[in-house]
Amino acid sequence: MSTPKNIGLLQLGVRSTSFYKNYLDKLLAKKFSGQTTCPVTVIETDFVEINSHLPDHFDRLVPLVNQYLTSLTFDRLIVPNITLHETLDKIPSVNPVHPVKETIHSLLKDGHRHVMLLGSKYSMTASYLPAMLEASGLGVTTPLQEDQNQLDTCRKKIYAS
Repeated sequence: MSTPKNIGLLQLGVRSTSFYKNYLDKLLAKKFSGQTTCPVTVIETDFVEINSHLPDHFDRLVPLVNQYLTSLTFDRLIVPNITLHETLDKIPSVNPVHPVKETIHSLLKDGHRHVMLLGSKYSMTASYLPAMLEASGLGVTTPLQEDQNQLDTCRKKIYAS
C-alpha cells in the first residue's frame, strides 16, 4: 500500500470526522512504523442543510454536495454517511471509498452468501442497498416492519446522545 497523496474527508459531524481522522492516522502509523500521519483535507459542510434533503431529494443533494467537492483535489474521498453514498453515485467525477462496495467485497471474499440488512428506516426499506447487495449475488433479509421501527427509534436515540 502506498501512502495516498491526499484524502478528502467530508465533515458531517465532529464525532465522525474525529473518528475517521484518528483511525486513518493509526492505520498509516501501523503500516509505516509510526513514520506517517494521514494527509487529510477535511471538507467542511453545512450538514444541517445536507441532512434536510436526505435521504433522496437528489435534485437538491447532487448540486449541494458537488459544490463542496469541485474546487478540491484529493486522491480518494471518505464520506461517513451511508445514505449520502447514493447521492455520490450520481456524481460521476467523484470516486469515494464506497463502504457498501468494500463490505460486499469482504463478505464475498469470506464466503458469505446472505446478509441481514440493519440500518436506518430508509436503508432497510429503500431499494438502493438491497439492489447493490443482490447484484453481487448476496441474498438479503430485512427485519419485520415492527422491528424496523424499533431499530430506527433506537438508532435515533443513540445519534441524539
